[in-house]
Amino acid sequence: WHEDLKRVIRAAALNPRDVVFLFSDTQIKQPSFVEDINNLLNSGEIPNLFPGDEKAECLENVRPYAKQVYGKKAADMNALELWQFFVKRVR
Repeated sequence: WHEDLKRVIRAAALNPRDVVFLFSDTQIKQPSFVEDINNLLNSGEIPNLFPGDEKAECLENVRPYAKQVYGKKAADMNALELWQFFVKRVR
């Protein structure tokens, strides 16, 4: 489940096209699924979903999109700012 969510979140943040995540109530196999979806809808992220190395990879992969939006300022963005940009793209 979490690997699938990671794949969808990466696609939403790192794809130039919009991504739709379709999830019906018949697909709820565990109560934690609802909590994860709730977190994703409310904040744009699921806490502790990405371990440090995967998160760092996401940050480097989103930097080119940040450069498109912020120009040269993107080169000076720290990890927190890049993560906020990543989450904004997911939303």
